[in-house]
Amino acid sequence: MATTYVLLAAAAAALAAIGILYLRLVAARTAVAGEFADIERAEILSPAEAEFLPILETAIPECRILAQVAMSALVTTRAGTDRTRAFRARGRFDRKRVDFLACTREGQALVVIELDDSSHDSGEARSRDAKRDAMLLAAGYPTVRISNRPWPTAAQVRAAVLPAIESVIA
Repeated sequence: MATTYVLLAAAAAALAAIGILYLRLVAARTAVAGEFADIERAEILSPAEAEFLPILETAIPECRILAQVAMSALVTTRAGTDRTRAFRARGRFDRKRVDFLACTREGQALVVIELDDSSHDSGEARSRDAKRDAMLLAAGYPTVRISNRPWPTAAQVRAAVLPAIESVIA
């Protein structure tokens, strides 16, 4: 008789757990259909960046290459900066990303690598890029800009990136 009660209690607990999981699934589907109906998966790399990544990895095999790193992971405001200035400064980098970041095998960030296409050719774009590069350099990250026209070889990329890496390590 006691065994029957134990079995009934176990069955009831299992049914309750299944019921809870079902309710969570329904709630998740409702949230996706409602509040998050306009959200979908995004690609991390553009087609050009995806094509460039293996070239970059071949060019500097001694480094780990991270893609699409948030600038807010690399740059912050100085301690003691008044709140208004800090807020304004953060607005210049908090939603931006760098194309690639070369790091040591241990994870120390070294150099930012930007893959530039024709959208970087205008005077306005060059000015914007120069400001970003200056901001990153102020935080200790030199930026190497590499044009994808024509596609660079791994040797050309290494020749462009290695001096920047050496300047950080030295």
